[in-house]
Amino acid sequence: FLLLVAGGLGGAVDAGLYWSVGWLIDILDHSSPQTLLADHWHQLAGLLALVLVVRAAVMIGSTVIEQQVVVPAFYSLVRWQSFRRVIDQPYEFYQNDFAGRIATKIMQGGEAGGDFIVTTLQTMWSFLTLFALAVTVLVSVDPWMGLVVALWFVGYCGIVYFLLPKMRRAGRATADERSIFNGRLVDAFTNIVSVKLFDRGEREHAYVREGMENFLAAVVRLTRVVTSVRASVAILNGFMMAAVMAICVAKWIAGGVTSGEIAAALGLVFRLNQMSGYMMFNINGLIRNFATVQ
Repeated sequence: FLLLVAGGLGGAVDAGLYWSVGWLIDILDHSSPQTLLADHWHQLAGLLALVLVVRAAVMIGSTVIEQQVVVPAFYSLVRWQSFRRVIDQPYEFYQNDFAGRIATKIMQGGEAGGDFIVTTLQTMWSFLTLFALAVTVLVSVDPWMGLVVALWFVGYCGIVYFLLPKMRRAGRATADERSIFNGRLVDAFTNIVSVKLFDRGEREHAYVREGMENFLAAVVRLTRVVTSVRASVAILNGFMMAAVMAICVAKWIAGGVTSGEIAAALGLVFRLNQMSGYMMFNINGLIRNFATVQ
């Protein structure tokens, strides 16, 4: 719950900052240097408080919740529960797997499970909050801008929907191959006495190299999917920004918007562009973490 609150407040503060920039530009356009402070000192003080106090408090609170509450306790809890589930398995379970691979899965599972929860509850919620507030502001400036951003969001969700299954399968395969490769390395060094006594290097080298090559092939498949996702998002974002800028220019020529409204609208659109790339990076990590947990 605290992560949800912190993520929502972060998105709201971001949207408020961009709206404040447009509001400030409009005030400067309609005020003189001699009367600016006398007429708008309380509004400027509120903007200063938003930048210096509110934003800092939200960022610090979010960091404290994530790094001091969730990361130490939740990650360790997942690892401990994973260990208890694994240690209760029958003897045959350990005969059919590598000791290094099992240990790697337990360690990776704790970190992946924690990252999955933090990303879902904080980063994605912050993005959705920013999107909702951005659409609200853009619709108040011009409904067509809100429609463009809404269509962009539908396209963004479409990219996630169609490419996410491929990324999930590739991420799971990568996690499996990583644990196998790491297991072979650990087992080779664990049984180093037997390796030195009965193997001159060729067999053990080939065994480890095979694991590394399989892991590399899985990574290549995953990175190809990631490249497709990023390219699709870049093209979609380009159309969204170009459409909003065209609407802003057309409305300004017709006298329908102020310079401050244009600045606020474009600031929000550019922020959405930046956040969408960051979110896709987080979704990529989210899928990898989910595959690791699986």
